[in-house]
Amino acid sequence: MSYQGKRTERGNFNLQKKNLYIIGLAALLLASGNDAQAAQGTATASIGTAIGVSALTDLAFGTIVPGAGGAVIIDPDKADNQSRSSSGAVVLVSSTCHPAIFSVIGDVHSNKTYQVKISQTTKITNPQGSTMTVTLSTSSNLDRDKKGQFTNHNDSFKVGGTLAVAQNQAAGVYKGTFDVTVNY
Repeated sequence: MSYQGKRTERGNFNLQKKNLYIIGLAALLLASGNDAQAAQGTATASIGTAIGVSALTDLAFGTIVPGAGGAVIIDPDKADNQSRSSSGAVVLVSSTCHPAIFSVIGDVHSNKTYQVKISQTTKITNPQGSTMTVTLSTSSNLDRDKKGQFTNHNDSFKVGGTLAVAQNQAAGVYKGTFDVTVNY
């Protein structure tokens, strides 16, 4: 029996030694979990400038004699003095005529396209209050959705139109405005 007692004491000693080893290993693992590392992230932003548009020339239909009425057309894709044609009985008198030209400037960080919004029609009026209607059109460098493309963050487009001239339209100089809006 005393032999077994020694064996038991020795067994308890080995068990205590194993428990101590496991506790030490657990403490080592827990200690290494507290060894945290840190890193920094970076946040950036780029502030651009707004898109800009300016009128370089006005839409000019030139001098017209109304006759029995008709229309005068300024084609925005043709050269200035070749841009005007007519239909109906209007007579075109030699004069300066041309489409309006607009310059668009974009931010250097902007995408390559811009959108143009323009009225479909506008009225022009003489000093006595007589009016004519202009149906506006844009140059073909804008796609059918009226989108243009920047080259080095600059571009331009033209606006022409069809002027409806009534029979015996009142004489005078007719003027009016139309709005052009561009955005990214």
